[in-house]
Amino acid sequence: RQTPRLIPRPNPRQTPRPNPRPNPRPNPRPNPRPNPRPIPRPRPRPIPRPRPRPLPPPRNEPAELIRAITVGQPFHYRGLSVFPLRLRREPDNRRYLSLDCALATGSLEIHESGRVSEVLMVNRARQRIFLLAGEILIGGKQNRMVSQDVVLPPLAQVRVPVYCVEKGRWVGAGKNLESKNTLTLPSLRKSAASAATQDSLWREIKGSAEKLEAQSSTEDFQAVYESAKVGKELADFRRGFRQLWRERLGGFVVCRYGRIVGAEVFGSSELFEQLRYKLLDSYVLDRLHYPKAERRWQPPDARQVRRFLDQVESARLSYRDSPGEGRQIRLSGAIGGSALASGGVAVHLQLYPVIHLLRR
Repeated sequence: RQTPRLIPRPNPRQTPRPNPRPNPRPNPRPNPRPNPRPIPRPRPRPIPRPRPRPLPPPRNEPAELIRAITVGQPFHYRGLSVFPLRLRREPDNRRYLSLDCALATGSLEIHESGRVSEVLMVNRARQRIFLLAGEILIGGKQNRMVSQDVVLPPLAQVRVPVYCVEKGRWVGAGKNLESKNTLTLPSLRKSAASAATQDSLWREIKGSAEKLEAQSSTEDFQAVYESAKVGKELADFRRGFRQLWRERLGGFVVCRYGRIVGAEVFGSSELFEQLRYKLLDSYVLDRLHYPKAERRWQPPDARQVRRFLDQVESARLSYRDSPGEGRQIRLSGAIGGSALASGGVAVHLQLYPVIHLLRR
């Protein structure tokens, strides 16, 4: 006997019902009004680029040298005041030979180059030679003076620019030039640093010789040093300032009758020791041009000298190439001067006050 097969009845709730009224005319046209706010697509993020580092400010070698010095108590003698400058640290650790030391040891030869405005210098040493602006070269066809600071590299030949300090001579058997450890006036060095003409220097040399009563048939500036009167005065001032050299210095500031005349600052105290007597003599010559003070004066103090030196921070700097190592720097604006920078440090810095004329 067979069991009847049961067929399940469909559930009307689960079975979808057909649409009794289908749309007889579907709209084939698209929607005329698109979505006014489309969904923005995500943009790829840009790859971040590294920002360029700002260039470091240019080095101010004269200002760095001024920050490394301290001003000592002054020494006074016959209207001349000298403030010693001490170096907290030695900015320039290189060793130099001065012009006179190099000539004495045979390490330097100076020849005529065939032009009045330059001489040929041959450094035969394995050491740098420093030439100070204003150093007098004796011999050749005319006596000359070095027009700017120059550092001669070891074992090198350099044509050095010079000025003539002997107007009435252009003859001479010897072609080599020597030195007698003498230096021209600070005013002549200032004129040479500003590229003065040869005629203006000759006029200044002639006026200086007349004031100091030094006679020379060729109008030679070296005759001023060879004068008996000037030699006696130089020896007297050297004795008056002998206490100045008791300690190691990096330069000095000189005042005449209470007014600042100039400053000489070196990055190496060893180099300054080779040139200190020559530099002091040049400022003594400047003092001898003024036998009497024009007014009653008081000696300046160290704070005034410090303010004078700090003006280097705001001075305008202009650069030019040097015939030897490094580059020449000229200071203008609040303070005047010139410097020679080599190896990132100032080898020598000469400063002088600037007189500003008021326009009416």
